[in-house]
This record gives sequence, C-alpha cells and structure tokens, in this order.
Amino acid sequence: MQYFLIFATQFDIIYLILFEDKTMKKTYYESLYILDVDALEEDEQNNLLMCGSQNWDYYFHVNSEQANVETFSNVSIVEFENIDDFKKFVNSNQIIDYSLEHDNPMVLVYVKD
Repeated sequence: MQYFLIFATQFDIIYLILFEDKTMKKTYYESLYILDVDALEEDEQNNLLMCGSQNWDYYFHVNSEQANVETFSNVSIVEFENIDDFKKFVNSNQIIDYSLEHDNPMVLVYVKD
C-alpha cells in the first residue's frame, strides 16, 4: 500500500511518497540551474539544493545571471531514506546526476510525461 502527501511552495511541488515502511521524497522543479558557486554571493550559496557526486555540479532553484552554467527544465530531485532503495533506483532509471554528499542519497531526473 502506498500513500501520497503533496504540497506546494513558491518554487516547487513536493511529493512525499510513503511505501509501507519505506519513504522517499520527490520534489518537482520547473527549472534548476547549475551555478558556479565561486561567482555567487554568500547569501545566494544558501540556496544550494544538491551537490552532484557524479560531476560535482552545484544545483540551485534560483538563477544567478553572472553564475549560470546550465539550466534544466521539468526535473525532480528524489531523496531516499536508505542507500539500498537509492541503488535500486539508480540501476533501473535514467538519471541526470546523483548525490551522496547530503544527509540522504538523492538523484536528479527528468520528469516523465
């Protein structure tokens, strides 16, 4: 059995998906930006969503004209409570990047139509 809890903020829509005893959090973003952290002001650096382990890119939901490296549209960050669920997801899905640099493992994926 699975339950969905959906809520929205100014910048994103968050889906908290509960599977019996497992939980993952999926957050949708219309746009995410890879930004050059060294070109950002200190207060802008606090908006970091994910630091990619695959290529050390820094993903933000707020754009900075002087620091923008690349833009992704229609994406989600999926955060896992345990490493086994993360590994299964990475092995069975096409991902943009992943991160083991935060409290929980996470992946960045394009949202499927």
